[in-house]
Amino acid sequence: MSWHRVWFSIRKGKRRTIYALRWFGTDGRVRTESVGTDKKLAERLRRQREAELNTGTYQEVRPIGLGAFITEHLTLMQGQVRSSTLDGERIVLNRFLAHCGERDLSTVTARLAEGYFAARLQAVRTPTANPDLRILKAVFQAAVRRGYLRENPWRHVKQVKEAEKEIRVLTAAEVERLLAACPTLMWRVLVFILVTTGLRRGEALALEWRDVDLDNGLLHVRCKDGHRTKSGRNRIVPLVPAAIALLRALQAEASGSHVFETERGPVGLNRVREFREIVRAAGIPACTLHDLCRTYVSSLAMAGVNEAVAQKPAGHASIGTTLTHYTGILPEALMAAPLRLPYAEAGNGVSKLYREQSSALEPVVNCSATVG
Repeated sequence: MSWHRVWFSIRKGKRRTIYALRWFGTDGRVRTESVGTDKKLAERLRRQREAELNTGTYQEVRPIGLGAFITEHLTLMQGQVRSSTLDGERIVLNRFLAHCGERDLSTVTARLAEGYFAARLQAVRTPTANPDLRILKAVFQAAVRRGYLRENPWRHVKQVKEAEKEIRVLTAAEVERLLAACPTLMWRVLVFILVTTGLRRGEALALEWRDVDLDNGLLHVRCKDGHRTKSGRNRIVPLVPAAIALLRALQAEASGSHVFETERGPVGLNRVREFREIVRAAGIPACTLHDLCRTYVSSLAMAGVNEAVAQKPAGHASIGTTLTHYTGILPEALMAAPLRLPYAEAGNGVSKLYREQSSALEPVVNCSATVG
């Protein structure tokens, strides 16, 4: 068997030298693989290709343009991931395409990847740039699997370490003021459901009355057409008595199939501005709807509930997510002295998870006043 040799093709630019690899294929035609400006990388790849050619392990990569690959990838991923996830990938990939221009996918080198990420860090904050990097790493790894690339150019690009975020947890008094500032019964129910069940905003807004079992005090959180729970799993969440009373009052006014619905139809996800106004009216520090979910998990921690028990109603796919709220918020002294949930009481078929609050704490909600 004849020996296959790989050699350099060198092109001198004004400021740098550009390297490529060349060799004869089995059909006698010359193959070319662009490497970039890194001489050490070019030499390493030359030895690697030469070894692959002479051991029979070399496989041809299929050429494809960056734009064509992006279109193909987005088409293939339809139905495999959430539409919101796919929209996010589309934005990131098109932004990268606009940055480096249409080119062969194989010319996207590690140097180009590092340069783009550095430019991105100059343009946006680290918490915005890091998710972009994660998407690009995953998408280009798919290009390796599909035979378009031999190596992921983003593999060695590292995320920038982010400062630890302070997790916002509302106190019992803040929850009470927030509920009092809600302009409608629907908003009062939504806020109270989030803070006593740990449901995410999307999960709560996707609730239909058929998901609500008021007789047994349970919510059925399900995946549906057009909606997927965060973990992709169905679960059952217990309701505290005050939540049952609020839902009965809301059901008496309901005219549609969704729990949270107006005369214009089901309430959409984009309610950030309205909630911000409620927070402002309550006169409490800024918080988000998702902070209410965090408050639920953190309050369970302060009530001495085991993290494995808290994971189930919160719908965390990983216990690590639950532990983030336990270990990231609470000092050891507080963990050693369990408190009671300040806005939940036992009864009416509600899980034993919710027990009568400590007499040392003021109740967050006066149930009769809230419903009225």
